[in-house]
Amino acid sequence: MRLAFPNGEHEEVTIGKGTTSIGSAPDDDVSLSASGIRAGHALIIVDQRGITLAGGTDGSDTEPMRVNEREVVEKAILRLGDQLRIGPVSMVLRGDQPDESVPSPAGASAAEDAEQPARFLLRGVAGHYQGRVHALLSSLTLGSSDTSDMVIAGVSPSHATIELHGDDVYLRVADGSQVDVNGNLVGSVRLSPGDQIAMGDERIILETPGFVPGKAYGGEAKGAESSNTQVFTAPVIDQSSAEPARRDERDSRRRRDNLVVGICLAISLAMLLWLAWIYISS
Repeated sequence: MRLAFPNGEHEEVTIGKGTTSIGSAPDDDVSLSASGIRAGHALIIVDQRGITLAGGTDGSDTEPMRVNEREVVEKAILRLGDQLRIGPVSMVLRGDQPDESVPSPAGASAAEDAEQPARFLLRGVAGHYQGRVHALLSSLTLGSSDTSDMVIAGVSPSHATIELHGDDVYLRVADGSQVDVNGNLVGSVRLSPGDQIAMGDERIILETPGFVPGKAYGGEAKGAESSNTQVFTAPVIDQSSAEPARRDERDSRRRRDNLVVGICLAISLAMLLWLAWIYISS
């Protein structure tokens, strides 16, 4: 994974596990000399939970962070292909170069069985399609034409097609065109779940049922050939070590409840004896 600077403010930086600091101090991992950027302005954190951008607006005159042009208040989950901006400095979080070995249209046929449940989904995360989901059952066309399945302004009328061939998904672009996939400008490519496609103002994520957005470097990758994917196996929780802790918590809660009940009964009994003494004395 790499942090690239399209306008040349800094050389490309490799991002690995751990924390990468971005700011104006000489000892920041990425030192930037631009107005509105303070020391330790932002942190990119890569751990078992995924990729996180931390920092944001601190109430001073420093510039806020933006991800895909949306302001970050405190933290944001990052995906490969996201665009970051601090003041005048733009950055792109790039993944590995996707596999560009795409079969010819005659070499494979797209699936046409619409009765089968969708195994792949296209989810909009920015732009007009933000929050909207399209099921990929066979193929979807993307372009500025009104007849496209996903109409995208600022690209050619028939800019690209996303096709399902068996268990594989391919992005096929028009001759001579390129598409941004995980921050890389590529031609026709094979896609993996978690890949982010940027076209015009739209950002689209390829997902499968059970996909967890943002998961990266958090366990064992599902297949070595999918090095550009953000999908990883979930960590295994040791139930044997968790069960005693839960049992101790239940026992402690039960003892506390019994103590409260005993105190209430004792107070009630004392009140009854006091009322009985008053009755007898009168």
